Amino acid sequence: MRMLAKEYIRAALKRGVDINKIGSRIMHVYTSNMDFFETIAKYRAVRRMWAKMMREEFGATDPRACRAFITTHTDGYSLAYQQPANNIVRIALETLAAVLGGVQSTDPCGYDEPYCIPSHKAALMSLNIQNIIAYEAGVVNTADPLGGSYYVEHLTQKIEDEATQYLQKIEHMGGIIAAIENGWAIQEVNKAKVMRDMEVEEKKRLV
Repeated sequence: MRMLAKEYIRAALKRGVDINKIGSRIMHVYTSNMDFFETIAKYRAVRRMWAKMMREEFGATDPRACRAFITTHTDGYSLAYQQPANNIVRIALETLAAVLGGVQSTDPCGYDEPYCIPSHKAALMSLNIQNIIAYEAGVVNTADPLGGSYYVEHLTQKIEDEATQYLQKIEHMGGIIAAIENGWAIQEVNKAKVMRDMEVEEKKRLV
């Protein structure tokens, strides 16, 4: 997502658009998965990396342009068709992780998505998951509630460091457009899917 945003920003700057005006209008779309703390750290790392990029690479001075606006979907791939009611717990945990990571909006899956278009009941449940987290759990009463946690801070830094190396690799290819055109990007997506499937089959990842 960040690499695509850079391409849009570069194109806009070539047309004379003010970085402070475009920066605050870019929305980041990510997926929350079942690795609870990794998901939290991922969003914290995204916010830090975006602010650094906007200030240091593009010279943004408006704090709003340096603030990542993040929306997230829960991970439909994590849901199981067996015992679909269990998916409600998975969706709730993925949504909670997104909130603790500091996203601005969430789009939870329907618990019956593995085998049908989400029913009215499932859609209502997804909405109520958000309402319960927002109004009953109290986790939205403070910004970055896990900031200062040794584990979360360590994991955030680890993700930022490794993501930075990964993004530099894409830059060396000529940017994300080149990586898509030469087939590398889709190979990486497919490789990640195969690795996850193998972990499940080999019981390294329990579902």
